[in-house]
Amino acid sequence: MRTRVNLLKLGLLLVLLLSIVACGGGAAETPAPTATEPPPAPTTAPPTPTPVPIIRQWAADATASSQWSEPGWAAIQVTGEPDTSECGDIDTAWASAGSDTVEWLDAYYDTPVYVTEISIYQTYHPDQVVEVDLIDLDGEYVPFYTQEPNEVESPCPYVLTIETDQVDFLVQGVHIIVDQSVLGLGWNEIDAVELVGVPGEGEAVRPVIEAAPEATPFPAPEGFAWRLGGESGVWADQFAALGGVDTDANDLIYVADNTHGIWVLDTAGNQVNLIVHDDLNNPTDVKIGPDGNVYVAAWGNNQVFVFAPGGALVTSWGEAGTGEGQFGDFSPSAVAVGNDGTVYVLDDNVDDEGNDITRVQKFTSGGDFLGEFPITDEYFSAVGMDVGPDGNLYVVGFVGAEILKFDPEGNLLGRLGGAALGFTGPQSLNIDDQGNMYVAVWTPASVLKLDPMGNQVAQFGVAVDDGDAPWPEGGFYSPEGAAALRDGSLVIATDWSGSYAYITAFEFK
Repeated sequence: MRTRVNLLKLGLLLVLLLSIVACGGGAAETPAPTATEPPPAPTTAPPTPTPVPIIRQWAADATASSQWSEPGWAAIQVTGEPDTSECGDIDTAWASAGSDTVEWLDAYYDTPVYVTEISIYQTYHPDQVVEVDLIDLDGEYVPFYTQEPNEVESPCPYVLTIETDQVDFLVQGVHIIVDQSVLGLGWNEIDAVELVGVPGEGEAVRPVIEAAPEATPFPAPEGFAWRLGGESGVWADQFAALGGVDTDANDLIYVADNTHGIWVLDTAGNQVNLIVHDDLNNPTDVKIGPDGNVYVAAWGNNQVFVFAPGGALVTSWGEAGTGEGQFGDFSPSAVAVGNDGTVYVLDDNVDDEGNDITRVQKFTSGGDFLGEFPITDEYFSAVGMDVGPDGNLYVVGFVGAEILKFDPEGNLLGRLGGAALGFTGPQSLNIDDQGNMYVAVWTPASVLKLDPMGNQVAQFGVAVDDGDAPWPEGGFYSPEGAAALRDGSLVIATDWSGSYAYITAFEFK
């Protein structure tokens, strides 16, 4: 009976449990499953553009308003990496024809760039760069940088670096202007120009440089005989920077050429010889001694060279320095030979305290030092000299604009020619056998003949004001030397503008 009741209770309990389950009572409701959302996509930065590298390049080509010579000191010396390791008047840098002028230099590059930086390597008398322009692909000059000329003593070589935000146009070259007329330092020489920027592509057109107008023609002055020359320093048979002149007892004419050597001509202008030597550097003056030998002042070597009449080297002497037999920068600049064979050499130098001095050193014809004496006139600026038939030494000054007369020992005997030479800018002096003096002058460009007392008796030449184009026969731009045959019957003068060089022969009528 108990067992049956228990079974009955168990059955009722089972029915109750099933009812509760069916009604959902007393148990947690299980939520219906929902769709699963995909995970958020990973965040990625936009791709970074590959930067265009800045390039640095040296000039591949260059042109200039003028150049001292070819190939030394030519515009092409600016191309490539710097190759002038020290400051000085060194021919691996560009130098203009004039040392007191305003000049321009254009440097061109293989790859046009959007410029960020320009560096100008200057190796002599920096920093007279006054303007830098960019040359765009159309060949137009775009102003970029200006300054006043200022003297930089160190460091030297000096690098003028100009930085800028990247320009927004492509640049094919750099236009540089130097003003050498302000500071009085002389040549501002440039060795290399580096262009830095982001490269681009485009076809470049070079700037159009207008040709200089032809000089106004005029008839050759009375007495004109002949003229040689033309474009300066381009071909081996043409002249470069012409300097001093002298003649010998056989009426041969000797002309100093800073690049080629010593030209030897006859009275008709025919070339008889060209005296050259591997060691001869920048000859600037020439005189013929009583022995017939050719005495040459070569400031590029700081030496005097002596050649036999045929051109064989006899001897040479001198070196850079301030002592006896030594010469300063750009010296010796002039030479003269006395009837007794004494050689007088003009030397611009410094004394023991570093003060500028001008002195005349005396040597035997073999180069043995005999003595020296100073030229004490302040601002005289001696440029030429010769020994007269009286055995005295005559020295002419560019600034002093007169002729100082010295005895062989250096005692000042007198002053000549001040009235004739005042404000003319004399450049040279030569004396014939009668004692007449021939002086090349710059203002007005011409050759003056003075009598033995220094009085002007004649003048030859027509001054021209454009040295960038050929000028007519009988014209002078910046005459450097003048000399007469021993009897005074024919006068020979040199003239050079940097672009053109001429030797002119004439008679004073």
